[in-house]
Amino acid sequence: MRRGLWPVGVVGAALAAAYVILVIGTSDWNPTVMLAQGVEAETQLEYAERVLDLPVETRPELGHDGKFFFILANDPLLIDPEDHAAYLDRPTFRAQRILYPLLAGGFGLFSAIVTMWGMVVVNVVAVGFGSLATAGVARLLGANPWLGLVFAISPGIIAELDINGGGVVALALALAGLWLLVQGREPWAIGALTGAVLARETMVLFVAALFLWWWMKRGSFSPALLGVPALTAIGWRVYASVRLSPLPANARTPQGPSLSFDLLPLRGAFEASAQWAQRESRLIWVLCLVLLLLLFARRAWRSPAGIAWSAWPFALMSTLLSVLVWLEPYDLARATAPVFIAYPLLLFARVPIEGSKVR
Repeated sequence: MRRGLWPVGVVGAALAAAYVILVIGTSDWNPTVMLAQGVEAETQLEYAERVLDLPVETRPELGHDGKFFFILANDPLLIDPEDHAAYLDRPTFRAQRILYPLLAGGFGLFSAIVTMWGMVVVNVVAVGFGSLATAGVARLLGANPWLGLVFAISPGIIAELDINGGGVVALALALAGLWLLVQGREPWAIGALTGAVLARETMVLFVAALFLWWWMKRGSFSPALLGVPALTAIGWRVYASVRLSPLPANARTPQGPSLSFDLLPLRGAFEASAQWAQRESRLIWVLCLVLLLLLFARRAWRSPAGIAWSAWPFALMSTLLSVLVWLEPYDLARATAPVFIAYPLLLFARVPIEGSKVR
């Protein structure tokens, strides 16, 4: 870590902590609200109340991903799937995003109450670390390092923080991987990128694009840069599949929507548009996010910067997102989170390629 960037990380973590305090404060200071348990998700709510042995604050409808990460964090190594993973909607799919619950649950050693707080602490620290890594990338681009705070205030990161999702850890490690790679610390970069993919499988797109950019920039092939993260993720997926194989289909909870993608480009957006008008605030937020996606595409077109290359797959992926994702700006921001970090960096960049001298 370079000297002078730590204050950015500290302020980023402070902003995240302030947001968490605000959410808990508006829920009568009940910290269980951060688990994003849904009033209609009776199976997961029953599980949370049983392991915590206290009343759980619920959110509207089905809640969100935090309730699933909490289940995983109580048994991240899948030692007792019948007592924990059986309460997941899609056990194998959820279990592939293991790094965040692994850290939050202390590798399965923490009690349920400590794990609940661990989820909050890990994400607050991850926002600080992500802000620091973003500041490092900004400096490489010749921009002010304080631009790193765009990580902490990015809509996708705020959404992940609000529901205790694993995307904060994933994107923070991905940006750290880019930063470390350009500094010539490839083994550390590979470690960070591997963690990013283990936190969220879609980060393999970030890694693949970064691999291609690095190959073209250096003119030399580095198979470990892509191979180690990909093979590690595949290895964990195989392990999870074996550990979860004894669970019967629909064990204790109905299966949720299995697809976040649509093979026909923009069909999800068109189907969701019919419902946007029913809530004006939703329409405004979606239009703002779409505008940012378009501004990024315009700015990043033919850009030689690694952050542009790495974020491009997520901009393109937005065209294939399903109606379930396009319906909520919340989920759209999470799915395309790297774009909203990359665009401000490219907007204020003073050099074309990370690591080159500022002119």
